[in-house]
Amino acid sequence: MKNKAVSFQGCDLRNGSIIEVNQKKTTYKECCFYQCEVLHSSFYNIDLSTCDLQQIITTPHDIKGAIINEYQSSSLIHLLDIKVK
Repeated sequence: MKNKAVSFQGCDLRNGSIIEVNQKKTTYKECCFYQCEVLHSSFYNIDLSTCDLQQIITTPHDIKGAIINEYQSSSLIHLLDIKVK
C-alpha cells in the first residue's frame, strides 16, 4: 500500500498489523503499538518518541532509523541481539 500523507494521533494500534506500507510521509503521535506487527514497513526518519512501543513486533530493518526516546530503547534493544549489563 502506498500513501501520500497520513497522520495518526492518539490511535490504539494494539494487536494490529502494518505490513508492506510505504510510510515516508506518515506521522505518529501518542499512538499505542502494543503487540502491533510491523513488517516490510520502514520507520526510517519517523518520529515515534511520543508512542508506546512496548512489545511491538518488528524487525531491525523496519525499526532502523526511527526516532525514539531513551525510555523506548529498552523495548527495542532485543532486536539488536545484544545484552546490557
